Amino acid sequence: MPVIDKYRLEPGAWVTTADREQVQHAIACAHAAFRRGPPSPYERGAVLERAAAMVEARLDDFVRTMQMEAGFTASDASGEVRRCIQTLKLSAEEARRLAGEVVPMAGRRSRRAASASRCACPWAWWWPSRPSIRR
Repeated sequence: MPVIDKYRLEPGAWVTTADREQVQHAIACAHAAFRRGPPSPYERGAVLERAAAMVEARLDDFVRTMQMEAGFTASDASGEVRRCIQTLKLSAEEARRLAGEVVPMAGRRSRRAASASRCACPWAWWWPSRPSIRR
């Protein structure tokens, strides 16, 4: 699916979508990961470091897309991408330090994360309970 450059009115980037088979495969992988249990702190850190490396490898693509979509200057877009990379790297380090503390939350009966994103985002435990932050 093309992303139209709002200044030139022509495709500037492409967004791909998953077909039914890819979605089913992703769901099966998510279920298998859930059955295996939570990843170790080392594994969480490794996933986040790989994500940082993947973003860093495509830095120029992200900068061009941000310039096309939002009108960012090259400097501003590069700063945003570098901040993303730094956040992933810092999160990887922090994920390795997590010692399995349980943060009590009203209404929660389970000690398990509610979604796969919780293993990647060390601070995500508070997100669902604060809807006002999402606005």
